[in-house]
Amino acid sequence: MRIIRVQNPVGIDYMKEHFISNIESDFLAEGLKAELLTDRENILILQAWNEDKLIGFIIAQNVVQQNHIFLYQAWVPNDTELADKLFFRLLLWADYLGKKEVRMETLRSEDAYSRRWKFEKHSVIMKFVLPDNYEAEYVKTIRLLKDKKDIPTTEMSLEMEKENE
Repeated sequence: MRIIRVQNPVGIDYMKEHFISNIESDFLAEGLKAELLTDRENILILQAWNEDKLIGFIIAQNVVQQNHIFLYQAWVPNDTELADKLFFRLLLWADYLGKKEVRMETLRSEDAYSRRWKFEKHSVIMKFVLPDNYEAEYVKTIRLLKDKKDIPTTEMSLEMEKENE
């Protein structure tokens, strides 16, 4: 097994099928390639290979003018020793840059990262999914809030209400 730092944009193509993202893989790959061409020193892409087979990777970025790096992607199927090696190299890079924190967002169990590598919850990311009829739902919400006097109404919301009556 060998671990390499990807510096050639072609290396991104080997990882695309394993990206964990809401973003389409080709779009994400093109963005990473552009990063490698324009800001190589602030992106860390490590790949683990067993002969000619990719067996894991990690993607992180230096958050310039902040005290942390951000871990964007990690893919290591069922090999905790390899995951530890990649994470240790990430820590070495963070230390080299003078950073004191590694931050990440996960859709997986946050408890697993807390147990294994001592991550602490830093913030909560929330999402709002637009319903198919979001215009009607928005107007209904504005009406409810206006009735409760929780928010001031704006001219725009009053016009929208009149249009939908």
